[in-house]
Parts: sequence; structure tokens; C-alpha cells
Amino acid sequence: MSVEELKNQGNEAFKAGNYQESVRIYNNAILLDPENAVLYSNKAMAYIKLKDWHGTLATCNQALSSTKPDDKTKIKLLWRRSIALQELDMLSEAKDSLQKALQLDPSNQTLKQDFESLEIKLKELDAELIEIPIQIADTLPPKYLPKKKAFKLEDSDIPPVPEPERFPRSPTALFLSELSKKPSSQKEQYYAYVLQMDSSVYAGLFEKSGLDSSFLEFYVEAATNYLASPDTRFLDNIITHLKAFVKTPRFSIASMFISTPQVDKLFDMLKAKTSQDLRSIWT
Repeated sequence: MSVEELKNQGNEAFKAGNYQESVRIYNNAILLDPENAVLYSNKAMAYIKLKDWHGTLATCNQALSSTKPDDKTKIKLLWRRSIALQELDMLSEAKDSLQKALQLDPSNQTLKQDFESLEIKLKELDAELIEIPIQIADTLPPKYLPKKKAFKLEDSDIPPVPEPERFPRSPTALFLSELSKKPSSQKEQYYAYVLQMDSSVYAGLFEKSGLDSSFLEFYVEAATNYLASPDTRFLDNIITHLKAFVKTPRFSIASMFISTPQVDKLFDMLKAKTSQDLRSIWT
């Protein structure tokens, strides 16, 4: 089988959502043509879908060091490498990768948005670093010395610690990103929670830092689950939310983690409910 035939097979497996199979096929093609940078780029994208960040990083590094990609392919490799580096919390390295990609295509809006979001993250991290002075002392300060008279607290003397709000009116981006980790028994409640939210809340949360991929994946899961029911209360909300998500920074990256079959299912269900083909919202 030729390299081109294997590449086409890998592309078909990828489109069908069989990402592990597409990696295997691209590997076979690379064995036949190890200097074909496009094959590495496609393989890296499959690894991204699998959330295999080490595989993505290794594939991009190998392509960038051992092949001679054209500018278009090199930009893709640098961008995909930056995604893996960000997921591995190697933010400075991710910034460097994005800078190299922007040097090749300074007007690329996706790269610019991702770079700006990354700079915000780095600034926030720098702001959290507080220098604590170290002092040498012969004795402990008075406030750390044991008190002469100790007393025992009764349970009634200890104020109750309030439980965290399960469904906050103004959630944080971190709270939303953690919803996918909720146990199955609680997910139904959180499905309704994210679907009833005013779209302005999402727009405000993701305006600077960008859309979180874990939350988008959870939201699509919530929307498809809801659309399978006869309930129509949140139908307009879903459409409004999707339009808001598309406008946020990093949507193009976050949407990579949603398989084509999942997206097709979502918009097929919306069409069945509204009699409108709304697929153009996503693209």
C-alpha cells in the first residue's frame, strides 16, 4: 500500500473518531516516508484528540527536528506542540513555540488569541509568586510561644464551617472545568445547571482566559443528554450558549477535543427540535 493510500486511510479513521487507529495508520505511513512532515502533523492531531500530550509533544518535536516542513505544516506543528506544552504546564516553552509560529504567520488570529491567553496565564502565575523574607532568630516570637493556661474547646464553641455552594450563581472557570469529574449520580443536576446559566456569565468568564476544553466537552455532553428528552425549556439557551462559546478565545483549540460524531449528534438533535440546520454556528 502506498503512502498516499495509508494517509487517506488514516484521515478516514480520524474523521470517524477512531483516533487510536488513525495513529497506527499514520505510523505505518511514516515508516514508508519518514520525511513527510504532514504525516507527523496528522498524527499529532490524533494524539491531541486522545489527550495524549506526551505523544503529541514527541511527534511534533520529531517532525520539527527530522523533516523539512513547508511553512503551513510547520505552523501546525508548532501550534500543536504549544497545545501539548500548555496541557503539561510547560507554559514558557508553549509561549516560545507560539512565538515561532507567529513569526511565520503574524496575522493568524487563532495563534494570536492563544498567545494572548497564554500571556495572561503567565502574568497571573507571576502575580501569585510572593517573596517571603527569611529571618534568623534565637527565640520564637511571643505569638508562637505556648500559652500558660490551656483550655479545652467544646464542640459548641467551634463555629460550623459552611459547606461550599454546590450550584454557585457566579461560578469560576475552575469550578466549571471540574464538572466533568463529578460522579455519574450527580451529573444530571449539573447538566441542568450549566444549561440554565445566562450566556453573559460564560462570556465574562472566558473573555480573557479563553474557553476551557474540559468544560466545553461537559457542556456538549449536557446538551445532547438534554436534547434527548422531550423538555424544551433550555433549547434557546443551548443555541445562545453555543454562539457565545464560538466567539471566545481558544474555542478552536477547545473544540478539537470534541469528536466529529459528537458534534454531528448535537446539531442533528438541534435540527430535530428546531427544524433548523444550525451546524454553521460551530464552523
